[in-house]
Parts: sequence; structure tokens; C-alpha cells
Amino acid sequence: ARWRVGPPLRGGAFRRRVIEGEQGYEMSQKVKLVATVRAAAGKGGARRVRRAGLVPGVVYSGGNEATSVAVKPLDLSRALKGPCLRNALIELDIEGTTRLVMVKELQREPVRRTAHHIDFVEVDENTPRQVKVPFKVTGRSAAVKAGGKIHTPRRYLNVKCTPAAIPATIDIDSTSLDWGAH
Repeated sequence: ARWRVGPPLRGGAFRRRVIEGEQGYEMSQKVKLVATVRAAAGKGGARRVRRAGLVPGVVYSGGNEATSVAVKPLDLSRALKGPCLRNALIELDIEGTTRLVMVKELQREPVRRTAHHIDFVEVDENTPRQVKVPFKVTGRSAAVKAGGKIHTPRRYLNVKCTPAAIPATIDIDSTSLDWGAH
């Protein structure tokens, strides 16, 4: 049986549950991360930073100029291992000044899977953002009990909310689905 995201997830009731933090949804928590400013930008500067054992990155902020930074790989992996993964709110301390950021893009080394480069984007706590949130299908529908399978062509749902209200996952109950339900 195939299914798709229906009206219960698009309506105001879903938005209220996410924003108010109803049971079953974990909200994004702030994580602290320390970074240093990189003097040299570009490929050569990034390679020197990697040789020193750090992960190069860039912080983008609205209309301001982008800032090249370097972070410790262990601190970065700890910051991104929480329940919200890449949707975590990060308080980035750049040589004394603190900025509230989220991960825009994380590049990984193809063989070792270590962080190769990271892009941060500065966010405002009161401005809604659109992010991808993973979902889990819970429950057992009548169709699955009769031998059918639930086909989920997506792993993430697009959610627009304030950064503090981003859920870690969205639980979708499939007990009411029947054969051929969308």
C-alpha cells in the first residue's frame, strides 16, 4: 500500500503541535561550539587548516560578509550527534563573539567519512525557516497485518517553523491506513 502526506500534516493542528511542543516531539536544543577565524580563505587556506587537524568552514549571515572559520572535528561531531542532527541550533563562539547558527551544508570525506568542510548560516530565533525533518512510521495498519507493505518514497518532510521549534522527528501513525490508501 502506498500512502502520501495527507491533510492532517498540512493543517494548523500539526503546526500547533510542533510549535507548542506536544508530547512525542523533541525540540531543537542549543549546542555550544568554539571556532577560530581563518586568516586565509580559499582552497589553499582550507588545506592548511585540514593539515593542522581542524575542519574549515564558513559562516554566512544575511547581508553581511561571510566569515571563514575553523572548528575542532571532535567538537563538531559531538554538536551534530544530538537528536536533531543537522537541524540543531548551535551557539558558535568565534573568538569572543557568539552567533546563533544552523548547519547549511556538511561535506564529508568520501572514504573516511570525516567532516571535510562545513557551512553555517546565521539564524534569527523569531524568523521561521524551512528545514527537512526525518519522520518515522509507527503502528501496524490492517493492510500490513494482511501481508502488505508500506512504501515510503521519502525520508524527510519539509517543515517551516522557528528554529527553536524544529522537531527531531515526526511520528506518523499508520494504523488507520488500508489497502491503496494515499
